[in-house]
Amino acid sequence: MFTKLLTLICSLSFIFALTNQGKAAHLYGGDLSYAYVSSSMGGTMHEYAITLTLYQDCAANNWLSAHPQSSVAVSVHEGALNATSLLLSTQRATANLTLIDSSKVESNLPAGCIVGGPCIYKTIYFGTVTVPTTFTGYHFIYDRCCRTTAVRNLLVATNTDGSLIHSWTASTSTKNTSPKFRDFDFPFICINKTNSVLNIAQDPDGDLLNYAFYAPFDGDASPGDYTNGYTTFTPGVVNYNAGYTAQQPLGTLGTISLNGLTGYTTMSTSQAGDYVVGIKVTEIDKNGKTVGVVHREYQFPFVNCNDTNKSQPQLIGSAKSDFEINAGDTLCFDIEFEDKGGSPLDYLYRVEGLILDTNFTKPAANLSTPIFSPGKSEQKFCWPTTCEQGRSTKYYFSATVADSAC
Repeated sequence: MFTKLLTLICSLSFIFALTNQGKAAHLYGGDLSYAYVSSSMGGTMHEYAITLTLYQDCAANNWLSAHPQSSVAVSVHEGALNATSLLLSTQRATANLTLIDSSKVESNLPAGCIVGGPCIYKTIYFGTVTVPTTFTGYHFIYDRCCRTTAVRNLLVATNTDGSLIHSWTASTSTKNTSPKFRDFDFPFICINKTNSVLNIAQDPDGDLLNYAFYAPFDGDASPGDYTNGYTTFTPGVVNYNAGYTAQQPLGTLGTISLNGLTGYTTMSTSQAGDYVVGIKVTEIDKNGKTVGVVHREYQFPFVNCNDTNKSQPQLIGSAKSDFEINAGDTLCFDIEFEDKGGSPLDYLYRVEGLILDTNFTKPAANLSTPIFSPGKSEQKFCWPTTCEQGRSTKYYFSATVADSAC
């Protein structure tokens, strides 16, 4: 009854704005997650559900003709995580994913805050694939041309730079489900501000997650999709322009930091432009073994903003960032934010995580209706835990708020 139960709340503040982008190739980035579904044929075949989230330029010349595609192909290759090649002979299946959702990514700006911006759509593809038992692991690969050319930190060749989005799972005996990144709902960031970005991933298995920067992969697709083998894996990584690296994707005029345990990311630069950033999540089980890896790349546009409010929303009151209770106890506290510049905090307010989802956490935590007053917000969090929910790894959820950059 006294198993320790941990939970963490990440408090974030960030500022957005919008800008115009030139028409070019269509990929802003994305990520690929998988979920183990079931086994069949005496445990010799295994079904996985695959979700591919892409962010695409809906101002590109081929939007609503070639893009968004109604379906995409993800190749599944058998191989260890450190495989140096994935020949066509290692391909065990090709998963055909169907477009199930699409929506424009745009900030809900307050009245009077009018700025132009790029057209970016979030497109979600879903499907299942059945593969034989493996003792080494499976690579899930989406290889597609092309990145947009409006990128400052990379050398991007027009209409030839394929982007490879990759995930990996260990042996089918682990029945592993990968972490899933939180979707972006704000792709636009102000220069000369310290901006926080949610790169948090949620893992329903409760495994330990380690976050790190990585150099995004260049694929073999040119043009169109690529679903064949790889003599060298990965085919290559992006070519950085002088002064930029995977660990410093914003260059010498910018700063970026990443919390290796939570994915909490801060970014700042004084130079407007689009910057590609790669985030890798490594999933480690209770035995200390790596059972999954998920990659995300995204092209962040940094722009000049007309914001005169120099303050940023801050977490206030009695809320801490880390709690430890006995499993079976109830945990309650207030989530309070304040912006001393008086910005309305109901502009973009989010509290979310698997701990609040009854599909993954039973009983789940619950939230009161948020109360907003000028420059302030307040909401109560309560979680009536059970003894069965005690575990050594932490439960995470995020509370985010933003001002309007106007």
